[in-house]
Amino acid sequence: MRIGIVGFGKQGRRWGRVLGNLGIAYDYIPRGTTHMFDGVIVATPTASHVEIASEWMLRGVPVLIESPMCASAAKCLHLIYAAPASAIAWVNHTRLYSPEWRGIKEQLIYPVRSVVAEMGRPGRCDYHMIAMCLDIGFDPENADIEVSTTYKPLRFLADDFLFRDVLTEPEPMEVLAREWVAAIKKGEPDKGALEFGAKVVSYL
Repeated sequence: MRIGIVGFGKQGRRWGRVLGNLGIAYDYIPRGTTHMFDGVIVATPTASHVEIASEWMLRGVPVLIESPMCASAAKCLHLIYAAPASAIAWVNHTRLYSPEWRGIKEQLIYPVRSVVAEMGRPGRCDYHMIAMCLDIGFDPENADIEVSTTYKPLRFLADDFLFRDVLTEPEPMEVLAREWVAAIKKGEPDKGALEFGAKVVSYL
């Protein structure tokens, strides 16, 4: 198996390290390349996600798109409509693949009554917090989300269960990469992540 990575910025280089740690062959590839891969990670600026991901999906290649999925809800819908029925398309909502987060989800009593979250990302509401709310069936508009003026690791309190954004083993991106590669090998179409990603963007 060989994975192509479109984008050589911070996140693209991080994906290279993740795949290398897992022993998965990869190449950094330019936009418009004619080479074929078993899967492609789209790690370019958000504004280019629709064009690049659509191109690869129409060629029958599974994609993993960096989050946020698109720059607007309308562009998300365009990407969903462009995806063929056979597409395998995932979106990198990293924290949802954290072993700690998955453990908290198993302990929660549903429906969740309250969410209090803090993230040091000045000037914006972090899309990861929105994804986490939606992942537990909680409306992000009812969450008490604070964006700090200085960098702080994410803290997410769902009822009485606290999730802290700390680097652990296995690293969430490695969990995501393993599960995405397993889905590619399985070969079953999966576009659910696109619909979830669109819902996340609709709250931004």
